Order: sequence, then structure tokens, then C-alpha cells
Amino acid sequence: MDRAGHWEGDSGTDLFFTSDARSSVGHEESRAPAPRGDTHACSARRRLACLEEITIALLTATSEDAVAKVILELGAAALGASAALVALIEDDTLVILDVKGMSEEMLSSWRRHPLDASTPIAMAVRTRAPVFFETEAEWAAICPDAARRATIGPRGPRIAVPLIVGDRVLGGLGFSFTSNVRFSEEDRALAVTLGRQCALALDRARLEGAERKARADLTLLARRLDHLHRTTAALAAARTPLDVARVVVGDARAALAADRAMLVIPSRDGQSLVSLAHEGEAPFASERPAFPLDVDIPLTVAFRTGERLWLPSRAAIEARFSPAAWGSAALPGSVLCSPLVARGCALGVLIFGWSAEDAPDEEGASIVEELVQTSAVALDRALMHAHEDGSVQCLSICMDIRERKQAESELRRAYEVARDADRRKDEFLALLGHELRNPLSPILTALYLMRLKGGASGIEREREVIERQVQHLISLVDDLLDVSRITRGKIQLSTRPLEIARVFSRAIEIASPLFEQKRHELRVDVPAEGLVVDVDETRMAQVLANLLTNAARYTDAGGHIAVAARREGAEVVLSVRDDGCGITPEMLPVIFDLFVQGARGADRAGGGLGLGLGLVRSLVKLHGGVVNARSEGPGKGSEFEVRLPALSPRRASSPELPPLVSPRLGEARRVLVVDDNLDAAQMLAEVLTSHGHEVELAHDGPQALAVAEVFRPEIGILDIGLPVMDGYELALELRAAHGDDLTLVAVTGYGQEHDKRRAFDAGFSRHYVKPVATDALLREVFS
Repeated sequence: MDRAGHWEGDSGTDLFFTSDARSSVGHEESRAPAPRGDTHACSARRRLACLEEITIALLTATSEDAVAKVILELGAAALGASAALVALIEDDTLVILDVKGMSEEMLSSWRRHPLDASTPIAMAVRTRAPVFFETEAEWAAICPDAARRATIGPRGPRIAVPLIVGDRVLGGLGFSFTSNVRFSEEDRALAVTLGRQCALALDRARLEGAERKARADLTLLARRLDHLHRTTAALAAARTPLDVARVVVGDARAALAADRAMLVIPSRDGQSLVSLAHEGEAPFASERPAFPLDVDIPLTVAFRTGERLWLPSRAAIEARFSPAAWGSAALPGSVLCSPLVARGCALGVLIFGWSAEDAPDEEGASIVEELVQTSAVALDRALMHAHEDGSVQCLSICMDIRERKQAESELRRAYEVARDADRRKDEFLALLGHELRNPLSPILTALYLMRLKGGASGIEREREVIERQVQHLISLVDDLLDVSRITRGKIQLSTRPLEIARVFSRAIEIASPLFEQKRHELRVDVPAEGLVVDVDETRMAQVLANLLTNAARYTDAGGHIAVAARREGAEVVLSVRDDGCGITPEMLPVIFDLFVQGARGADRAGGGLGLGLGLVRSLVKLHGGVVNARSEGPGKGSEFEVRLPALSPRRASSPELPPLVSPRLGEARRVLVVDDNLDAAQMLAEVLTSHGHEVELAHDGPQALAVAEVFRPEIGILDIGLPVMDGYELALELRAAHGDDLTLVAVTGYGQEHDKRRAFDAGFSRHYVKPVATDALLREVFS
């Protein structure tokens, strides 16, 4: 840490930490030291639970306020902070979004403050680096603005972290503590991680908000265009002023959901206004045949002034007009009067009334504006060519379509905004997948080492719990990214004829740990041969495993689950049935929608994000099949049925799987591991060393090139998201310097198809997505 409290360490690049994620900061309890093995396992379990809770909560937070609340509540608890705040940049000013542990009175002078203020959070935002002050004297000396207002919030240590996404600084995250303390490396890593996760989630919330607004704008514009087209067509067919009035009043009242509407024009003597058409309750006393222009009512005022008159409330109406103006009619909640003006002359007035106040809304106001313009032109044409008997000599209409063209242009722009929001959301999901996958890799590697070394006795159960929960996190990340790929049409199936029994066997193997954990009885009625389907084995196994896992989660311990397969005509029918909690009639129509979950008790709190069944429907549809759900109601179990096109049994292919090859430990290789995640690099190096290989580490591109020049590695295992130069550029440099004697392996959190193509183009021989199973890496790269 430098004089200003900036943290210069690198361990903040990891989401996991080497001791309890809930910092020792603020912990006053004294505990007897636990055995080393137990402490490591138990603290890892708590860290993993903390990360899973924060990650899942952020994934479901759809607004900036919701993101801030998650970070402030869970992040402050994890760090042991007594107060926290999230501030965002608005026009070179930091504006506090939300706080924890500070009253409004405390915040009165801090709600908005300039970026150049000498406060910890402003300093972190300006320098784009976290700052840590471990004593009040330290931050008071460097941040005089904060010191002068030392009564605001806790007076102890401070942490401030910038919220950065790519090259954009969104704001800052700050934590305060009640007493002086020494921040450990784990505390600092946790604070940096919270800042990164908060920034990503805030950016995603902004993208989703922009997308929602763009879609709402699209809907609004589409409605306006549709209404304008229909009204224009109807007005073109209107032959008399009465026809025009009926079209305008009828269409407008329906479109605006008004309780009353009326169109009036001047009488022949020009002394009053007379009604041509009205719908709903009469806006004024119905016994009046005409409305004298010298009477002060909304109609006459709008006609005389030629200006729109909007009275949004009963109070506004009563303040402007006498109750006598309404006669026996009930006083409306809001009124809108618009004069119809053509060629500089007032032709009449269109009036609307609503029982509710504050009507019309923004959409309604724009519709009224367009209706008034088109109605004035149509009424002018009808009045010019009407005889006394109402007949029409000629019919012509000339419409100004500039507004329509402008609306169409706005529609196109809104579509571009929505498409850009979709693209940025996809980029966010890819980045999120990388950020979540990176920390899982060293944990899996550490667990492999624990198994390899045997570990301390008595912690086998804790290690198994960690492995199971890590696999659950991996499944959540994979499901989230699969949803993104499917919705964008990026899933490519590799199908071939297979016996469905082979696929079921693989799916049961995937789901078996959950069956064993809850002691379920699984009954299988699937013929070994005779049911052939054309499927992608991996994806169809994912479908069936999702159905089996879903059944296990919603079936109490000791329950029964049955799987079956049969031929029905030209289809193969697969079913998964359970005697669990069942599905309510309200849930059945939406059970396959994304993020939809049935009611769960506390024992099912880890049921996922509601993505599994949505993936099932999408993947089955890609295979040309359908999936359905049935249940007689709560407590009566459920059945999921998949129907796939059947093939002839003789078309099945069951190629022999290649035998597993153990690493040849006698052939030591020189291996260069390059990863800016220190824990991931060190864990992998320890595994490789334990298998007899010689390993050197580097944490960025230039360092890797320097090490390789001396070390002359045979195998290079590179991360892609490296500082200074990325893994692709480093691979090109290494390949140019060492030629084909060097085997390059990409181990990265970026796993989309274009990432793999780019890796192979850069010279990588293999591409693995974090977290990669250590035994698979040893078998496939070092065999």
C-alpha cells in the first residue's frame, strides 16, 4: 500500500480468498484455533456460500437500486463494515445511489459532491484504483474535505473502490469501519471483487433498463403509427362534417380510454358552438343546444384563444371554472380541450374528459396531437365542399405526413437502440461468464491437490461439500450462457443416430449425486435397444439430466422417481415422473419460461435460477421435438414428457469410446504457466510439479516472453485475459520465437465459438474453458 492508501497487490483479481471471506475486520469474538485442515475447509465453505449468495442475488437484480441494495447488505456483512455507500457519476459529480448505516441527516452534505473533492471515494474514482485507509488519522490527513465533516458517518478506517467496466468508470463503492484495523490481503481482495461485481451488475441493469425503454418506445411508436393509419383511412372516406366528427370522436375516445368526448363547431351566426358528435357522458349539461362564445367554459376558451387547454385535476378545474359551467353533468377528474385550426382559422374544438385525474398519459397526449392535426384538415375539407343539405361536391384530402415520417424515423432509431442493447447484453454475459469462471479454476485445482495428497483426516466430508457446491456454481454459469447462446441462435448441434438408452445412461450418471444425497429410489424402464433418435448426445443428455435434477429437487428425501422410454408411431416418447410437490394449475402454462420457478421450501433454497426447464424446451425444439408437463396439483407429483422423431433401429451408431489414458509420469516436460490470477497459476503449477513436470510461472505477457527465452518451455498454458498484452498476442509472439516445438494450450474463462476460433488462429493447439478438470488436462495434454 502506498502513502495514499492505494493497494498495489494482485490478489484482487480473484473472487475467492485464502481465508474466511467474512473478514476479521470488526470481529470481536475470540475463538480457539481450529486444526489447520479444518480451518481451511470450513473457511472455504463459508467463502463459497458468500460468493454464491452475492452472485445469484446480483444476477436477479434488474435495477440499479436492487444492485446497490445487494452489494451494501451482503458486501458490508462480508467485510464487517458498519456503513457503506454506492455513488454514481453524473455530469462530473458523484451522486449517492444508496447507503447502509448512514442517516439522511448525515448524508445531507454528501448527497452530491464533485469528483475533485478530497474524499476517499472521489479519490478512488479519479485514480481508477482502490484506496485503503486503516486509521482515522491517515484518511483525515489525505482527505481534508472528509475530515472537516468527520461527524458524517463512522470515523474509523475507510475503503473506497472504483466501479469500472471496460474503460468506463461508473462511480465508486465505499465502506466505513468503527475502529482502526489492519486490512488483510483477503479483505482487500474481497473489496476489489465486490467493486468489480457491483460495476458489472450496474452496467447490466442499465443495459436492461435501456432495452426496456427502447422496447416501450417501439410499442408506443407502433401504436401511434397504427392509429394514425387507421384514422387517416377513415377520414379519407368521411364525406360530411358529421362523418368527420363521428370518426374522430369514436376513434379518439377508444384510443385514449376517455369517459367522454365531443367535437363542436361554430354555429352559422358565429355566436356559439354546436355539437356535431359526442360519446359517453355529455361533458356539459345535455339540455344545452349550443354553447355561447361569451360563456366562460373550457370549450369556448380553447376556441377563442386557439390554444390547447389541459386541466389535469378537479382542483385545477374548480380553480379555473365555475361549477355552474358543468350544469348537471358530473365534474370530471381531468379535461383536455384542443382547438381544430386549419389555414389559420379555428374550425372547432375537440374535448375529452376522464373520471381519473392526470389523464391523458404521455402516449395519449401524442395521439391527441396527431388526431387534432389530421382532424382539422379533414374537417376543413368537408366544410368547404358541403351544401346546406350536407352533400359533398368533391372529395379530396391532402395530409401532411411529416409527423408520420418523423415517427417512422424514431421507430427505426428505437429499433437500433434495442438491437444495440441486446448486443451489449450478450457482451455482458460473456464477460460475466469469464469473471465467474476464473475463480472456479483454482478451487477445482486445489481440490484435486487435496485428493492427491490425501489431506488431513476428518475433512473428507467438507471437501466433498465444496466440490459439490463448485459444480453447482459451474452449472449455474453454463445454464446462463446457454440461455444467451440459444436466444441468439448460436447453438450448433452435432447430431447422429443413437439408442436413447445410451443418452439416458449418461444423464442418470450426471444426476446421480443428487439422487444419492436425497436417498431417492430411481426406477428405469428404458429398452437397451430399439429406440433410435437423431440427437446431439451431449445436449440431449443435458435435457434429460435437467429433467432428472428438477425431479430430484422437488421431491422430498426418500421419494420415488421413474424414467421410461417407448415408441408411439413415428415418435420416441421419453418421460420423467416423480411423486414430489407437484405443480399448481397456474404454473403449468409458464413452467418452461425462463426464470420461472415453483414455490420452494427452505430445503430447496439451492434450486437454481429457473433456467433449466427453459433450456429443456429450447434444446428439444432444436431437435425437432416437443416437451410437455403434467401434474394433478400440489402434492401429487409431476411428469415431464419429451417427444422426438424416431429413426430405424439399424441406423443407430455406438462408436467405442477411447480408453482413458493415464499421464505418463516418467516423461517430465518443461511447462510455462501464464495467468494473472496468482492462485490459479500457483495451484496449477503445484499439480504439474507433483506429476514430475518442471514449471515456471509468469503473470503477464512481457514477463512470459522473458521467462520463455531462458526456460525454453515445451508446453505453454496461457490465460487469455492477461494485462499488458492478451493471450492471443502472447501466443503469436511465442509461436514466432519458438516455432512448432512449443505446444500452446489456452485455459480461459472465454468460451464462445468465436473465442475458440480466435485461439486456434493465434496458434493454440487446445482450448479449455475454466474451470477445467485437472485430470482431463493431464490426460489430454501430457499423454
